[in-house]
Amino acid sequence: MEKVKDKAGEQYWTQVWKQVELPPPINVNDFSLSNHLNIAFHETFEKLLSGFDLSNKKMLEVGCGNSVWLPYFAKQYGLLPYGLDYSEHGCKQAEAILNRENLEGKIYHSDLFSPPSELKEQFDMVVSLGVVEHFSDTEAAIEALKFFLKPGGILLTSIPNHAGLLGWLQKTINRPVYDIHVILDKEMLVKAIESAGLKNLKSTYLPGCSFYVNMDIIDKKPAFYSFKKTLSKISGLKTKVFWALEKIFGRMFPSKTFSAAILSVAIKPVA
Repeated sequence: MEKVKDKAGEQYWTQVWKQVELPPPINVNDFSLSNHLNIAFHETFEKLLSGFDLSNKKMLEVGCGNSVWLPYFAKQYGLLPYGLDYSEHGCKQAEAILNRENLEGKIYHSDLFSPPSELKEQFDMVVSLGVVEHFSDTEAAIEALKFFLKPGGILLTSIPNHAGLLGWLQKTINRPVYDIHVILDKEMLVKAIESAGLKNLKSTYLPGCSFYVNMDIIDKKPAFYSFKKTLSKISGLKTKVFWALEKIFGRMFPSKTFSAAILSVAIKPVA
């Protein structure tokens, strides 16, 4: 079997995390424009996870480097937080975030495809937010996530919607970042989840829109970088205009064209 290719790589993520400060906590009561996308994720998580009793259950966030979502899930749903990432620097940041929030948890510095054996089937929920789309074989990446799930456990997966307008903007303005993603729409993600032996329960495009372009530098600056960075700022300003309109008229209907992300909840069958 051909080895699964990591299109991003640990060095890329370590470089990214070393350039940023710890992000602020997720505040579900902050309805400002700057927190608009976080609120959209929160509202979507609430819908996808409704009906599940998660209090005092163990969750693992795979790709937890510098993530504020671990404390979000711990505080919002009463989950016991664990994380895993192959970036040592990202793991240290995740630990610092848990400490900042006065939460007990454990972060594992490990590769998704060669995890500690004692983590097999240890978690009631596994969360991956922007992980599986970076691997050449989406099904294999999801199978790797399934390793951690108890029978009957929940997999919550989110990926950026690069099959829509956001992806076209990313490809046009900063192609190297676009190229470290496998382009998936909702149907393709669901197919990979089911092919990996999980039962997909709910999947959706994230309501609303986002035209924010990732301007990370991979290896070297793209040609006309300053001009493209200006274009990305203009794109970001247009996003805020749409968000302001959403606050007045309500969120846009989820769509493959405009939505920022794709989210799915699946369950590991009980043998």
